[in-house]
Amino acid sequence: MPNLLYTNDLSFTAYLHMCGFDIKEAKRLGKSFKFCVDLGDDTDTAVKIRYLNSESAKFDASVRDIKKILFGGS
Repeated sequence: MPNLLYTNDLSFTAYLHMCGFDIKEAKRLGKSFKFCVDLGDDTDTAVKIRYLNSESAKFDASVRDIKKILFGGS
């Protein structure tokens, strides 16, 4: 039985894909997204923690901070 994770986080989904997880579904819903990823034997908590400790998460946070500067957010 597949161990599926559903998320709307594009950066997190890209990280999972880079780690070798299979993306089972990818949909655009207006301005947001919906992804379904097969985690295999991993738990959602384990992969989320690995993401938070990864360089990918640091990169994503930097991109968000730069967008705030460019588009006037605080």
